[in-house]
Amino acid sequence: LAGDGVRLTAQKGGHELEKERHALHEIMESGASGLIAYPIVDKDGRSNIEEYRRLVEKGVKLVFIGANLPELPACYVSSDGFDGAYQLTNYLVKSGHKNILFISPYLDKINVFQDRIQGFYKAGATGGLKWDESNIVCLSLSLDYAVDEISGVLKEYLRGSNQITAV
Repeated sequence: LAGDGVRLTAQKGGHELEKERHALHEIMESGASGLIAYPIVDKDGRSNIEEYRRLVEKGVKLVFIGANLPELPACYVSSDGFDGAYQLTNYLVKSGHKNILFISPYLDKINVFQDRIQGFYKAGATGGLKWDESNIVCLSLSLDYAVDEISGVLKEYLRGSNQITAV
């Protein structure tokens, strides 16, 4: 790539808005012509949309992976969260599970986690199961930082009267 005048740079925001903001500023200063990014949106719906907007104004082409900021002119690539969750949950239902717990990072309006929950609900309905919000646990942190929180949730559910058969 270097022979063609192309430079590849990798940055990691670590699911923290401030780190992502710093990385975006470095990219702006570097004169990059394109950016592939997984935009961070925190549990309160905050993002670095203004920094991304500035990049677009400078002519930087954006491609988002896994999450989208629909307010911006960018390409978007993601897995099919709905179908993936539907197929997985349908398999569990067909295997005899009746009380399945869905654990997700915090939800936001742009993330594939919303699609996954819809696939989870649809598979349950298709299998004749009635689930409510007690079957879904949304973590307060991203999965990268939530090992202790997941452990606590599982212990709580395993001790409780609401016996889960699959997670």
